[in-house]
Formats: sequence, C-alpha cells, structure tokens
Amino acid sequence: MKTFDEFINESEKNTIEAIRKVDNAFFSGLPADVIEMTKIFKKARQELFIVGGAIRDHLNKKTPHDYDLATGATPAQVRNIMSPYATVTDEGTEQGVSFVYFGEEKELYEIATFQTRLNDTRKPGAVTFSTILKDFQRRDLTMNALYYDISSKEIIDYVGGIDDIKNSIVRTVGEAAARFKEDKLRKLRAVRFTDKTGSILNPDIIKAFIADNTLGHSSEELLDGVSMERRIAEFTKGVESARNLVDYLTTLDKYGFLDQVILGANVPNPSKFKKLKTKYAYGIIAFLLSETPFKGKNDLYKYLALDMKIEGKEFSNLIVFLYSAIRKDFPMMVETIGLLDFVKSEIPKVKEFLKLFYTPKQVNHILSFDIKKEKKAAHNAVKGKVQGREMGIAIKRILLQKLKADI
Repeated sequence: MKTFDEFINESEKNTIEAIRKVDNAFFSGLPADVIEMTKIFKKARQELFIVGGAIRDHLNKKTPHDYDLATGATPAQVRNIMSPYATVTDEGTEQGVSFVYFGEEKELYEIATFQTRLNDTRKPGAVTFSTILKDFQRRDLTMNALYYDISSKEIIDYVGGIDDIKNSIVRTVGEAAARFKEDKLRKLRAVRFTDKTGSILNPDIIKAFIADNTLGHSSEELLDGVSMERRIAEFTKGVESARNLVDYLTTLDKYGFLDQVILGANVPNPSKFKKLKTKYAYGIIAFLLSETPFKGKNDLYKYLALDMKIEGKEFSNLIVFLYSAIRKDFPMMVETIGLLDFVKSEIPKVKEFLKLFYTPKQVNHILSFDIKKEKKAAHNAVKGKVQGREMGIAIKRILLQKLKADI
C-alpha cells in the first residue's frame, strides 16, 4: 500500500493514474436537474462531478438519494455560473461549499470546490482551493473518494475504491494512523461505514485502532479531540444507517469507542445488545445509560446537558423518560411522562421502542396515561383528607398505583 506521502508525491508530479470506468447505468438514474447543471457548467468551461456516497450506493446496488457535487470552480465562480438559473447562497462558502437551489422544485444542491488537504479541516478558514488531484487526498475512505464525470459518464478512481467496494473492504485513503490523527472522528466513521455497507475493516485500520483508540478531549474548543456534539451526531448516523445494530454497537464496544460516546456511564454488556431490534437513536442512548444509577431525574438531566451535550430540552426529556421506562423506575416515569406532550411527533417511535420492554397492552396503558387528568382526579380524591406536604405525597402515591395498575 502506498503511504500518504507517496500519494502526495505522485500527484505533485502529475504521475498518478486513475482508473476510469464507463457507467451508463449510473448516468441513466441521475436527476434531470444534475444533468442540466452539468450543461450549464460546461457552457462556462467548467466541469461538474458527483462525488462520494451516491457512487458508493450505486456500486452497492442501492438507489442513491442524495448527490454531492464537486467542481474546480471557486464559490465565486459557481455563483456567477449558476445565479442566472438558480438561487445561490453564501452560508457554506467559508468551507468551500456553494448552496444552490435549482430546478422547478428549488431543490438544494451542495457544490463543493476541490480543496487541498490541510492538517485540520475543522479549523475555520482552513480551506485552500485546488484540483481533483488534491481533492481526493483529503477524503477519508476509499469508498467515499470516487468521482463521476457526468460529461464522459465515467467513474474516476484514484485510490482503489471500486475494488474495495466490490470486495466489501473499508480502507482509508493512505495510512490509517495518519488519517485518524488528522481527525479522530474518522475512527467512528470507519466503523459506521463498515456496518452500513456490510464490509470488513482493513487490517491497517484495525492496527491503528489497537495502537490508539482514543477520541481525544471532548471539549469542542480543543481541536486535538472530538467534541461530544460531533460524537453524538456521528453515533446517531451510525445507529440510523446500521444494517445490523447489534454488530455496529458491538464493534464500537470492541475497540473501546462506545465508552467514549456514552461518556462516563456503565455501558451494558454487549450480550444485552441483542434486545435492541430498533434504530431509534434516543432509545438506544437511554438503553446504554440504563445501567447507570443516576440520583433522580435532575442528575440525569445534568449529565445529558454537561457531559453528553445533548441539544434541545425536548430530546433530553425523551431520553429521561425512556431511561425511567427501561429501568421500570415508576416514580421517575410519573414525573416525566407528561413531557411526551411536547414531542408528539416522536410518539410512534417511542411506542415501538417500549415494546422491547413491555407488552403491547402495557405500552398502550403507559402512552394513554393522561397525567393532567389523573393528577386532577387524585387531587379531588384526597382533598379535605390531607394537607400540605402530605397531600403531595398522597397524590404521587395514587398516580403510581394508577400507572402500575396494568404493568
């Protein structure tokens, strides 16, 4: 295998050769908007390529849903080329990406300008525009470093990505240790694409994992590590795209990554993952936390906010409720079940997730439990019999009895 320096040296001398494979089937499935934009770029003497996931999915005999585009034109040039035909916004230009709303439906297409790999691509302003010979070097996995020349209808492969997809191998572009050092999140991405595509990890990646499995400091201010926000976002993608969730979680656990995503918690033994016949990310997080004995809901809220950096109170509410349901912590369930009213769109997913731990009848009982109505009824039942603190205790006792009645 070539080292990354060898890749760079060859591209510097323009001696690196690409495999070019005609693929008419891929072209026939392209959206009309993409073909039309290609014609517009060609008229301006610029080229437009498809890059990454859509090609990988096609070669894996899956229907692509998103098309990432790339070009040698700078964002300013993309604006000049496309403005007469589309709405072009500036929100991604700092990272070399043009947001183009094109076609009758004003579909959003992200067009990335070819870039040179820098030591830290997450650093603001760390973007230098370049050519395709430089652009492929910055991509992490060979299966994601393929380009499709729309004009010639050819897949362009500088890194052996076509063969790796054919042989179901996840491999980094260049040496794994070097690529992971640049951005440790790539370790989690390698695991995600292994399960997503039903592939195996290349021995070079496994060797790099064994040598250094750390994700670094979790503070977003420190660039030598991966912030919790990025870890949770990547983990969520992994859960939702997993072919086999048990395999995905087990692989994360095997190489010591799961403890670095569910930070500081007592992660359940992998043998218990078999219960998780779901891809509901918030439910999975709640399950992975379920063997950690928090001191009440406020302690769990504090952990989610400060340690895991879960954004959005409604999602913290979901995790806290699901955590209490998994543990059958009925006092906490009574305290949090009313919060589901604020995330009604999640109820169908919550319902399916709870069926992993309760019977369908029990799930219906839990989700139909009207906490406001039951509180009012409990209040009327004890009114005049007890007062003050004793009334509150009596109401909670009644609510617990009601909730537990059919469970």
